[in-house]
Amino acid sequence: MRPDISIIIVNWNTCELLRECLQSIYATAPPVDFEVLVVDNASSDGSADMVANEFPDAVLMRSATNTGFTTGNNIGIQKASGRYILLLNPDAELLPGSVQAMFDFAESHPDAAVIGPKLLNTDGSLQKNGRRFTRIYRELLAMVKLHKLAVTLVPEMEWGRRDFDTRAQVDEVSGACMLVRRAAIDKVGMLDERFFMYYEEVDWCRRFKDAGFTVWYLPEAEVIHHWAQGSRKAGLATSHIAFRSQYLYYRKHHGFLQAATLRAVSGVLLLLLHVKYALKGRLK
Repeated sequence: MRPDISIIIVNWNTCELLRECLQSIYATAPPVDFEVLVVDNASSDGSADMVANEFPDAVLMRSATNTGFTTGNNIGIQKASGRYILLLNPDAELLPGSVQAMFDFAESHPDAAVIGPKLLNTDGSLQKNGRRFTRIYRELLAMVKLHKLAVTLVPEMEWGRRDFDTRAQVDEVSGACMLVRRAAIDKVGMLDERFFMYYEEVDWCRRFKDAGFTVWYLPEAEVIHHWAQGSRKAGLATSHIAFRSQYLYYRKHHGFLQAATLRAVSGVLLLLLHVKYALKGRLK
């Protein structure tokens, strides 16, 4: 029988977090038919063996190389058979009722392609989710470390609202946890694999909305997200990947001029980062 939900986790060297993530899935198992698929991107920390030994019900796919977060998710989507796809980061933990709430909402809102939950930090505090599509001025503010101050002063600039306890139709939600309608994927296509990591969910949400679907933030569903624990392991390489994805997204959706502007600024920032790391290395 076809499952209602396919839960897909792409992992790279986050063994302990992945274990906690999987434990949360089975501990809060929703009263719907679901399957769990883990795509391991050539981890060297024993992650894949842990899944095979401790979670035999999960479908494990071992990649010989690190294919990236986006391609890893597409590998899982191709293998999945659920009517809905739940993309879940390995550094996330489901809380009781979260999957059921998203599923029930999707069933009663056939125009909804993507549903994102309320995200919580490790300490239980709010991690804001469900925002407006990014704009170049927000990117530039972030690049010069003024973004947090600007958003604190004017939350509507990024989020469009101040209330995160109420359902809201939004432009995009975090890829840390997102329930996606399979019929919508069949219409617009899978994630764009040119994005190794970062901006892939923003691009996807934009494509869904362009096709006439809606994207929702659902606070009844709560998920703990241990913020960026996987990508932090990559260090300086993460900055290169993020800026490349930024350029690709703006080139695709906002044209050459905006993309080139961001690339010029990011080039300077990357040069400064390399100098910083080089000086740290010499001091050590």
